[in-house]
Amino acid sequence: MGYIKLTMIRVLPLLLLSPIIFIILLISRGKVEGLKYFSNLKNLETLLLDNNLLVLMKTGMESFLSFEYLVRIINDGVFYIESGIFRIIFMAIPRDIWPDKPELLSRIISKKYNIDAYESGGSAVATIYGDSFLNGHVVGVLIVMFIVGFVSKVIHASVFYNIKVNRESRSILIAFYSIFVYQFLFYFRGFFSESYWKLIILILVFTILFRMRKLFLKSR
Repeated sequence: MGYIKLTMIRVLPLLLLSPIIFIILLISRGKVEGLKYFSNLKNLETLLLDNNLLVLMKTGMESFLSFEYLVRIINDGVFYIESGIFRIIFMAIPRDIWPDKPELLSRIISKKYNIDAYESGGSAVATIYGDSFLNGHVVGVLIVMFIVGFVSKVIHASVFYNIKVNRESRSILIAFYSIFVYQFLFYFRGFFSESYWKLIILILVFTILFRMRKLFLKSR
């Protein structure tokens, strides 16, 4: 869009510093109570004293543990279709009315493989492949991944097919695509079954905005 120009000189330092910054932000939640994140910059030595930087990076990424959960889910051959993509059918029903309503998949993974995190209110993920497997075994992986790929292709094509429209309409398209790409990171982590409803709302809202913008231009 030309508002912000990214160069390697600007991006490279951020890439090099980001792992350390993310670690400080991550461990400051538990290590330093009541202090703001930026206050922890003064306590950097204390925050990293008990742990090795590489160990903290591995823990903070969570990717290794997520892969371990994925392997265990496949080996155990479990699936919870009632907690997967079909959960949107009864998602709006409060637990006061339905106390036994199926839990979220991330809560089920935590309950099955990390009971301490589950009892403390936490959750766990097993990447989008584990999420898909829990939706319906191998068939679930094929169906869910096909849906994700097809929808992503349609969104990409729709955005860049209209990329030559006027500046204001293009801003709406790029904002929509940026939010979708950001949300896709959560899908890949393993939250597809829990948050794809956000994509439905996202498409609806930005479609309305785009149509309203085109109607506004015609009326001028």
